[in-house]
Amino acid sequence: MGADQKVVFVLELIVAIGPLAVYFLALGLLNSRPHPYLIGLRADFLLLSIAFFPLMVVPLAALAARGWLGSWFGGVAAMALVLWWAIQSGLGSGWVIYNIDGRHCLDAVGRACRRLGWETTEVGERIVVTSPKLEIQISTFSILRNVTLNVTISDGHELPGEVDRLGEALARELDAEALLPSPTGAGLVMVGSILLAVPMGYLAHHVEAVVEVVRRIFLA
Repeated sequence: MGADQKVVFVLELIVAIGPLAVYFLALGLLNSRPHPYLIGLRADFLLLSIAFFPLMVVPLAALAARGWLGSWFGGVAAMALVLWWAIQSGLGSGWVIYNIDGRHCLDAVGRACRRLGWETTEVGERIVVTSPKLEIQISTFSILRNVTLNVTISDGHELPGEVDRLGEALARELDAEALLPSPTGAGLVMVGSILLAVPMGYLAHHVEAVVEVVRRIFLA
């Protein structure tokens, strides 16, 4: 493998794995905070896309550049974009809360509703609000220690004004929630560090090739 190919491979590794490593590092730091962290559903999906898309796109682009995919790359890329657009368009109102478990999340949502003067009923992993007629569906993802909240009214439509009020009240409740450091946070930081070490290690191993290519560029 020549110097040019080594540098290209290093760049491909950095672009493919770098965002994912930063994503896991950020998750680890969020799960190490003394309070839960609230983020909008669409914003969370966008960050997730930024983290994982390069890992899927870069290998396909590399194969296409070497002529191994033929005309398939354009079709696969178009299908991926359509799927991404369909998913993000289908997202309703809600949030993702990091550094919290399902039970604490249910309690925090209940307190936020009472702060707003709403009467609630807890039904499994749902909180039903009598007036306004909201339903808050809670989905727990224990591996990353986060909880997703989807908010709708009973007939499936959204109430943006009421959802915004609930979000503000919930944010205040979460700020008052005191938590101990989570082992999940340390584990995610470790995963992110390992992922980041892969391209950095390869870069350090082939630094002479990088220097040679840079020298040729400036002396051209």
